[in-house]
Amino acid sequence: MSDNGDKDTDIDLDNQPGGSTALKHDHDHNPTGKNQWGQIAPLTEELKTEIEGLFHRNITQSKRILEALSNKGYKIGRTKLFSYLAKMRAEKRIGTSRNPLSSDAEQTQAVLSAMDDDPNGTRGPRRIKESLGHKGIHISRDKITQVMQDYAPEGFHQRAPGTKVIHRTPLISNGPNDEWSMDGHDKLAKAGFEIYGIRDKYSGKYLHYVVLPSNRYAAVIGVVLLKCIKKYGGAHRICD
Repeated sequence: MSDNGDKDTDIDLDNQPGGSTALKHDHDHNPTGKNQWGQIAPLTEELKTEIEGLFHRNITQSKRILEALSNKGYKIGRTKLFSYLAKMRAEKRIGTSRNPLSSDAEQTQAVLSAMDDDPNGTRGPRRIKESLGHKGIHISRDKITQVMQDYAPEGFHQRAPGTKVIHRTPLISNGPNDEWSMDGHDKLAKAGFEIYGIRDKYSGKYLHYVVLPSNRYAAVIGVVLLKCIKKYGGAHRICD
């Protein structure tokens, strides 16, 4: 499935009955929640905590929320749920991808962190959005796509249908510090930050990494290497 065909699936509180528009009324026509269907669970602090927990588990669709709450013994209808969610959003207790709690800069950093967890660039915006949602971070797919295009546009070409798959071979080393691997990272280059790092080939441990104005000058890279050698008291084979 292509990234462009995915749609945000979390609920849009602004366009639902009992959403933010409903908050304009000064009173509730049925404050007790009693009707012919029985007692409706009130929006207590306990219920708010339950709903917050669902959002932190990326459960943001109304049907799934109602099912989860029903399993916990809460009797709530769809319209009442939207009213509760709108109130919690107004209180900054929950956010959605269309109405996130985080700032634009915080959203960008969250996407970049998720990209760092995928060094081979195999995950597109849909999977990044899903992984962030499971951490309770809800960001629109459009925002995620924008950040990925700004900082790692090559990933879209790599994941395009028909692109030849690069078969990677495992790194083999005789033991810790037998061989170090050095490389530059340019994901933040557009923001004026470039990174150069050294890692142990055997364990994958990052031994030393530095943020630089540019990671393309040999003299600068030499200094990074020497500092790493001094830090660990020596070095074996170096590869890049």
